[in-house]
Amino acid sequence: MVATYPLIVRKKIIETEDSVSLLFSVASEHQQTFVYIPAQFLTLYFNIHGISYRRSYSISSSPLVDTYLQTTVKRVQGGVVSNYIVDHLKEGSEILSRKPAGKFFKPPADLKPKHYYLFAGGSGITPIFSIIKTALLSDSKNEVTLFYANKDESSIIYYNELEKWRKRYPNFRIWHILSRPKENWCSIRERLSQKVLETYLKFSSKNILSNLFYLCGPSGLMDTVESFLTQKGVHKKQIHTESFFTAKRSLKQAQVLDLKKEEDSSGIVIRGKLGEGDKSSDNTCWIKANIGGEVIEIKARSDLPIVEQLLAEGHNPPFSCLSGSCMSCLAVLKKGQIKQEERGILEDSNIQRHEMLTCQAKPESQVVEVDYDI
Repeated sequence: MVATYPLIVRKKIIETEDSVSLLFSVASEHQQTFVYIPAQFLTLYFNIHGISYRRSYSISSSPLVDTYLQTTVKRVQGGVVSNYIVDHLKEGSEILSRKPAGKFFKPPADLKPKHYYLFAGGSGITPIFSIIKTALLSDSKNEVTLFYANKDESSIIYYNELEKWRKRYPNFRIWHILSRPKENWCSIRERLSQKVLETYLKFSSKNILSNLFYLCGPSGLMDTVESFLTQKGVHKKQIHTESFFTAKRSLKQAQVLDLKKEEDSSGIVIRGKLGEGDKSSDNTCWIKANIGGEVIEIKARSDLPIVEQLLAEGHNPPFSCLSGSCMSCLAVLKKGQIKQEERGILEDSNIQRHEMLTCQAKPESQVVEVDYDI
């Protein structure tokens, strides 16, 4: 069983008409478990009208300054959990949570000052705000530039908080980009586009390697920004993305990436550390999984994702979105071969470590051995 821990909702803050922030306290005996890296996420468990739900929400607090763990939830039309949180969840409520997870934020490998270019759309500001605070507090010589896209003024999450940080730190600049602003709006009055980036995003090619780029928002926004940055000579390893808005990323990223970098336009294939294994010839296979120190083995099929088959057999692998847009279900492939139709948010470094998203990965060999305890 995946371990969960109680969190207490100490404060519920109305951010916009359809979003709220939750500030959690952690019991003293679990403090060490909830030591977190900026921009990680919490997987929270809810029981609503007798039905169990679990949802992942990014952390917006920073371990360098905030007393409470904070996340923000935006209402999703028809969403059971988001509507429950916005409308009914009370201060003082207890919620079960897994320990923080996620690898969106990459602490710099060196101690030299950096310029953080951050791009957010809508509730994508949640993990980005965690990075903003951490970058400004960790080195007074760091610079931070935020491009934040929304529909109108009323939909800007953390507006007042962002303004406080901007006024306090002259090395923090904000570009608000609104597609439907009011008449008196004096910042950018259109959608985030390559034209907007060409006009307002300036960085020198001389020190381009000291820049870091973080993107979180709808896939269209992130594709636009990523395409612009690569055209300007930004290296892929400098660009970090996280999406919880859509299940799929562009197929332009689909490829086979193992240690030999083979290519296949129909998806990515990952081979285990201990070998590829014999191919499955009759649509059946065996999945062997280490979950929380317990090794289980099930007979499985080659046409269904690994995590779904484990759940169907009554086991409890870690998972959240089931769409390849978070890393809750990340596991190391120890033996065998799998295929993912979509790359999701896997980076080259994940694949080189034989890591996969088991909510997307389907077995391709007779035996597939995976380890969730990484």
